[in-house]
Amino acid sequence: MSDEILVTASSGNVFADLGINNAQKSLAKAKIANRICELINKRQFTLATASELLGISE
Repeated sequence: MSDEILVTASSGNVFADLGINNAQKSLAKAKIANRICELINKRQFTLATASELLGISE
C-alpha cells in the first residue's frame, strides 16, 4: 500500500470539476451568495435586517 496521495488540479470551477450541468451559472450564483454573506457579516446585520433588505423571509 502506498502513502502517495493523488491530486488533480482544479479547473477553477468546482461545479465543472464535479460534472454539474450549467457549471458556469452555478459558480456565478455561488459567488453572488458569497459576496452577499460577506457584506452581511461586515455590516453586522441581524438576520431580520438582512432578510428585510434582501426581500426574503428569515
